[in-house]
Amino acid sequence: MTMPFSLNREDLLLSDFWSLALETIDSCLTKHLEQLKAPDGTLLEALGNLHLNSSPDESAVTPGAIPGETLVPGTCRWKCVCYGIGNFATCVIARYQLTFLLLFLEKCRIPRRHCWVYDPLFSQLEIGVLNSLGLTVLNENEEGKRSVDGEPTIFYMPHCGTALYNNLLWSNWSLDALSQMLLIGNSFRGLEERLLGRILQKNYTYIAKENPKI
Repeated sequence: MTMPFSLNREDLLLSDFWSLALETIDSCLTKHLEQLKAPDGTLLEALGNLHLNSSPDESAVTPGAIPGETLVPGTCRWKCVCYGIGNFATCVIARYQLTFLLLFLEKCRIPRRHCWVYDPLFSQLEIGVLNSLGLTVLNENEEGKRSVDGEPTIFYMPHCGTALYNNLLWSNWSLDALSQMLLIGNSFRGLEERLLGRILQKNYTYIAKENPKI
C-alpha cells in the first residue's frame, strides 16, 4: 500500500498552517530563551541554545541515525516522542499529522531514529510503515508517563486526551524537567475554558497547577 506522503508534504509546506505553526513554536521558544537570557535566533538555533549540553566536538552523524540523516556539529540533540497521531492508513487528518511530524524533524534536524511514536490504534501495516520511515514504534502504552530524564525532549501530541497531558506533566513536575520540554499539542488554555475549574483540580491536577489562576 502506498501512502501519499509526498502529496501531503507539498500541501503542508504551502499551507498557512505550516508557517503559522512554526511561527507559534518559534515564539514560544523565544519567550523561553528570554527567560534564560539567551540570544534570539532561528528555530533551529533556539533548539540548539535550549540544549545546553550539546558538544560541538561530537560527530555530525548521530549513532543509529538512518543513512542520509546528519546533524550539523554543535546543533541540538533533542529527542522526540509522539503520541496519538491516529490511523494514517485510513484517515487523511492523521496522514497530515504524521507529515507534520516528519517535516518538523527535518526542519529541526532531529534524526528520525531519535523519535519514538505510539498510538494504541496503530495496525501492523502502520507499524511497518513507521519502521520503514526510520521512526521507533514503542511496544507498550506509556499513558504519557514518560520522564525526560535530563534529556531535552519534544512531545508531539496532536489532539490527545486531557489525562495524557496531565500524566506527562506529573512525570516531569520539576523546574529542571519542565525546562527541558517542548510540547506541541492542544492548548491548555482551551482545556481550561472547556472544563470546570473543580473538574480540573480534581481529575487533572497538574494541568490546573500549570495555571495558578484556577
